[in-house]
Amino acid sequence: MRNALAALLVALALLAGSAAHADQGEVTKLAEGVYFMQTQTEPEFLGCNSGWIVFDDYVLVVDAGFPLSARLVIEQVRKTTDKPVRYVFDTHYHGDHSFGNGVYLDVGAIGVAHALCIRDQRLKNPAGFRQQSQSEDELARRQVANARLKDATIAFDSTMAFDDGTHRVELMFFGQAHTPGDAMAYLPKEKILFTGDACVNGAFNYMGDGDSESWIRVLEKLQELDVKVIAPGHGPVAGRELLATQKRWFVELRQQVAHGIADGKKLEEIQASLDIPWYEEWTGKKAIDQLPNITQTYNELTGRVTPATLLRDIGLTAGSSATKDTPGWTAPKKVVVPNLAPGKLAELQGVAPGVKLVPVRTADEAAAAALDADGVIGFCSGAMVDAGQKLRWI
Repeated sequence: MRNALAALLVALALLAGSAAHADQGEVTKLAEGVYFMQTQTEPEFLGCNSGWIVFDDYVLVVDAGFPLSARLVIEQVRKTTDKPVRYVFDTHYHGDHSFGNGVYLDVGAIGVAHALCIRDQRLKNPAGFRQQSQSEDELARRQVANARLKDATIAFDSTMAFDDGTHRVELMFFGQAHTPGDAMAYLPKEKILFTGDACVNGAFNYMGDGDSESWIRVLEKLQELDVKVIAPGHGPVAGRELLATQKRWFVELRQQVAHGIADGKKLEEIQASLDIPWYEEWTGKKAIDQLPNITQTYNELTGRVTPATLLRDIGLTAGSSATKDTPGWTAPKKVVVPNLAPGKLAELQGVAPGVKLVPVRTADEAAAAALDADGVIGFCSGAMVDAGQKLRWI
């Protein structure tokens, strides 16, 4: 009887959370000591959704949000427990998920995130925070008002767990999805998954830092988890079927854009002909109007952006070296690369047209090939540096 009652309460909570008319800013108790807050997006965008887990002697918050929404979340946490907030987990670096870190630091919490998320916080967030605080838009300024920028300081690479014997929260990284450093919070006992923006419930997908091919793979990994409740980064709480819905959007978007490219259509023609009617049923928005998503997918499939899977496979990480926007920069003509499989070599050539790629197997071969090369991937030795008269990067 107790199990049946618990199942009924979970079902009612999910129905309440997924209803289109649910009050935004409403707190839903997903399980004992586990809470989800759908932050307001209309008529004013206050930030991302957040959640929190009450452990024996502390609270872990999922997603810091903007400073504005962080304060609202902390108020709600205080209504559920008097235990201190000790940790805030940023699912990714975007400001609506991490600019509130400073607010949590002020109440004694430490930021936790994947190492790539922290890297991007350090590289990208100072300019974004400054720009928003000086924005002409009143709401944008209010979202970050009276706050300081603070990066997460505890980093993990693949997994990290919080466990007090009652609750267990596993922070998990499966690769690039919405951003390079996306991570999720999984509660295996309660079968709850906080997805950040790797899975959202509605027309909230921003693909500018994402990679749809890798994103699909991440969603497939999430589908392997024993999950009943999805607490998304934006939109109402839902069941595990939301993972399949989110994945379907990317799969069908890639298929239709790929067909358009194969038929010789220009980007504008592909945008005008996109037909995914169920997307409007899900989000209330027409798929044909999601121009940034269509454009990003087109750029991925035509080699205008480097695939995340390729960067992962050859171990290449973006740094602060000169780019084509740097004064005096010239395009490389020859690059030494590891002896990649033919498919990967062709993929790399697709995003580096006009560059001669020279596959090598050993460091000695790399040193010999580096004589007139502009760059080398995958090898570094004193002999190679001495030989490379034109080397600009390794």
